[in-house]
Amino acid sequence: MHTSRHIILIDSYSLIFRAFYATDPARFSSPDGMPTNAIFGYTRMLLNLFRDRNPDLIVAVFDEGIPKIRLEQIPEYKANRDETPDDLKVQIPWVKKVIEAFGIPIVSSPGFEADDVIGTYSTLASVQGDRVEVITGDRDLFQLADDNVTICYTRKGLSDMPEMTPKKIEEEYGVSPALYPLLAAIRGDASDNIKGVPLIGPKIAAQYINSFGDLDGIRANLDTLTGKRGENMRAHIDDIERGLAVTTIIRDVPITQTIDDLKMGEVSPDDVNTVFDALAFRTLKTDATTIFGLDGEQTNPEVEAPPILTMDPQICAPGDIARYLEALTPSDSVSLYGRIAGVLPDLRVDVIGIAIGGHNPVAIAVSQLNDEDRISIQQVFSHPHLITHNHKTVCHTFRAMGWAVPDFPWVDTLICGHTLRPDDKPDEKTVPGLAHQWLDLELEKEVPGQIVGEAQLNLDDAIEEDEIRCAGVYAAVLAGLAPLMRADIDAQALNNVLDELEYPLIAPLVRMEQTGITVDRDVLNALSVSLNTQVEAAKTTAHDIVGEPINLDSPKALSELLFDRLGLPKTKKTARGYSTNAGALEKLIDAHPIIPAILEYRAVAKLRSTYVDPLPLAIQSDGRIHSEFDQTTAATGRLASRNPNLQNIPIRSEVGRMIRRAFIPGKGYDHILVADYSQLELRLIAHLSGDEGLISAFRAGHDIHAATAATVFSIPIDTVSNAQRSKIKGMVYGLAYGLSAWGLAGQLNIPQTEAKELQDAFFEAFPKVKVFLRQGVDEARETGWTETMCGRRRYLPDLSSNNRMARENAERMALNAPIQGSAADLMKLAMIKAYALLDTAQLDAQILLQVHDELVVEVTDAHLTPMRELLVEAMTTVMTLDVPLTVDTAHGPNWADAEKH
Repeated sequence: MHTSRHIILIDSYSLIFRAFYATDPARFSSPDGMPTNAIFGYTRMLLNLFRDRNPDLIVAVFDEGIPKIRLEQIPEYKANRDETPDDLKVQIPWVKKVIEAFGIPIVSSPGFEADDVIGTYSTLASVQGDRVEVITGDRDLFQLADDNVTICYTRKGLSDMPEMTPKKIEEEYGVSPALYPLLAAIRGDASDNIKGVPLIGPKIAAQYINSFGDLDGIRANLDTLTGKRGENMRAHIDDIERGLAVTTIIRDVPITQTIDDLKMGEVSPDDVNTVFDALAFRTLKTDATTIFGLDGEQTNPEVEAPPILTMDPQICAPGDIARYLEALTPSDSVSLYGRIAGVLPDLRVDVIGIAIGGHNPVAIAVSQLNDEDRISIQQVFSHPHLITHNHKTVCHTFRAMGWAVPDFPWVDTLICGHTLRPDDKPDEKTVPGLAHQWLDLELEKEVPGQIVGEAQLNLDDAIEEDEIRCAGVYAAVLAGLAPLMRADIDAQALNNVLDELEYPLIAPLVRMEQTGITVDRDVLNALSVSLNTQVEAAKTTAHDIVGEPINLDSPKALSELLFDRLGLPKTKKTARGYSTNAGALEKLIDAHPIIPAILEYRAVAKLRSTYVDPLPLAIQSDGRIHSEFDQTTAATGRLASRNPNLQNIPIRSEVGRMIRRAFIPGKGYDHILVADYSQLELRLIAHLSGDEGLISAFRAGHDIHAATAATVFSIPIDTVSNAQRSKIKGMVYGLAYGLSAWGLAGQLNIPQTEAKELQDAFFEAFPKVKVFLRQGVDEARETGWTETMCGRRRYLPDLSSNNRMARENAERMALNAPIQGSAADLMKLAMIKAYALLDTAQLDAQILLQVHDELVVEVTDAHLTPMRELLVEAMTTVMTLDVPLTVDTAHGPNWADAEKH
């Protein structure tokens, strides 16, 4: 007697494609840069099937051709479908590895589509009383539904999977499963080149089918159909017949194994671990371990498994936190999350969440803490396995509230996440973003903190329970993230980046942000008045040139003026006309007097709106601007200044100098001291390439750009002109940023042929530089990542993209990342050393800003010389290169007027 089984048949290619397009590829890639979004989505679906449906048998069915009958009926069947993307092709073999590791049989039949194989097996299973579920994204399989067969149709992604029974199909589409192929033939399908009938949608088609029974009945009653629809039905009846032949699933394909022959194999712990480790599927590996009962059988026991998280935190009353933390032992991990409110330097927390090992998290409004709670939280900060998110901000907020916070934690999930995936978007580095990516959890986004200052901490009613609970959930999530991130940091040899660079930099950045820089408000106000006058003057000049007022801020109005009315050479076409951006207009600089006037207006208006007007609003009550210096924005590792950005104030323009003149020493200090690396990136190119010509020029102490120009142009160094030196300088730095000859031509405003000749001459003079740049891209293409001198990685999966623009952009990044990233790492090491030396020397000086390769300091007159010497020592001795590191220093009464002395 046959024993009924629960069988799941998977339309695998349908589901793989659905997973590929439903899952963001930017979130999922293997350590070597291969996209894994389709594998992840398909694997997650399989695990959900095992967990939620507990079938006796799962069968993965694949296509292996198209039946001849379909091509005979419609030769162009499926011809319109796009070719499978390369980023998907590379994932299909790995999907099959996952399937095999789970012990799932893979079946197909030569010359038949998966639909037909599924149709054959589902029919055989249904006849003998098995319960069958078909997982598919193809509605054509609805025709297989019967009392024993349910079609689980993936409407959206792979999570929304309603069960389509015969009753539900008839309710939703108006026809029985047996007649669904006829409905599909009338409706048509452009992706399969099934024409269908114009003006006949599924509802009208269902009416015809129910009225006339089948295709023969429709054909016999064509003359009764009136109007345009009737005319179209008569004109396309043969197309319906061909479509029906194509949409009807074949149920007797030749198979080598009967449905009873198919059995589940044993799940292989070694295969599961091997495949999941190669794909970096941390969460899925944990889920598989639980679902298949593989505990204790992992092949990589030294990798700490993530904890089982509890996501329902307890909201605490006074004293509860202290009692909760009594259970904390030195071997536990403890995660702490505080909701932030306010702005630098007056940041505070209003809600705190804490989780010991991710279990049973607790959360509390800060106003509810009693003295016992505060003492216990202080012990948390001294715990050896403290986990935080954005520890720099934790230092600001909790220290401001009286706690002693260590300079760096055991794990900072924000910094770890950025180190592992530096190109992720800012939202992906938040706690919800990391939870989605690493733990496959969907979290509610945090409501912004509601306090501004300590005086408002007693407003208990202002904080909802859900807001307090959110902090506890976030704390639990941090506990789940930490072991996964630490394992990946170890696997990718990124420990030094964290332990030598990022974590030690937290304390200097906290001090720098707390210090801020003093700003003379009167200078900015006077400059704002001056710029307002210049803006109006530039606007008047532009209006006088064209003889009428025009909206200079409207790209559409400018496009109409320049290209329609004045007939200037057309630029690149955009949605609002032809491009009027700065790059496009600069190419027309000599075409009409209006162009320089527009560019002048924009330049002055931008400086006013971007810097001069906003900067006074950022001055705090202490007279200083406290910019935030972010470690987790730039993929290359550079620090980013924000709120406000003080790194992009123009250096060479007169207005930029006037803005910098507003930055002055604070009370008790006499000078702004600037220490700037000289030609740092070019020195790194010389060191990394090992080119003897560049190295010898640096060692000789020449003006490096003049010396390089002399070599390239084969002339004595003392005859190099300013124009030749400028071209070489621009070209060399262009190389560091991956500029092509075309890009270099635009930057230097020279013909492309001249730019190409300049590059060729440079590479001929310094051949090892060319080899270094080419090998860097080749190695990155092979490994999937670039690496700085300190081991910082940047993953570039687009190096193997078929999209030329994406590939060339990745190649430029591969050129730039090791150079700019190494420069960023070197500057971070220099900052760490400078602060250490400053603490020892106890000078009257404070480091105020880091601007790319430059440190800005305020210092008293008495300690100016020793502070200058300290900075030079810190910056020149922090790393040993094949060329000397040189630092230029200058000082003055403000940032702009700091000059060499």
